[in-house]
Amino acid sequence: MAAAGGVASLMIVVTKAIIIVLLISSWDVIVVRAYDGTVREFRCNPTHYDDDPMNQEITMITNSLIRETQPGPPPASLCVAPDRGDDQPDVWGWAACAERLTKDDCGRCLEGARNSLMQYYCPGRAGAHVYRRDCSLQYETYDICNQ
Repeated sequence: MAAAGGVASLMIVVTKAIIIVLLISSWDVIVVRAYDGTVREFRCNPTHYDDDPMNQEITMITNSLIRETQPGPPPASLCVAPDRGDDQPDVWGWAACAERLTKDDCGRCLEGARNSLMQYYCPGRAGAHVYRRDCSLQYETYDICNQ
């Protein structure tokens, strides 16, 4: 009789352990990323640049877009025109984020988009556009704000 009680206790412990393992292994299904940065499409302007002022201007414009773009339903987006009072190259920027994103997630999605364009897809290009699942970013050396 004592052996039967020991087996029953062991079965309860094993059952609890199995349940815990199943719960832990399913956590990755429960945790959802804040935004989907999957690249759907990208385009690069064929014009190359190799000067620091152009890189600085692209970084300044895209930083402004990352900080200021608000998520919203289409056609919610932000377009930034260059400051024509300086001696830097003229760069226009455009960005949009999915309505479901928070402001912070929108910024993170756009920052990832900018970094992927400048470092991997279109380094040294005077213009580029990336469509991610939850955000899009574009910069060009011509007016994309009034099209």
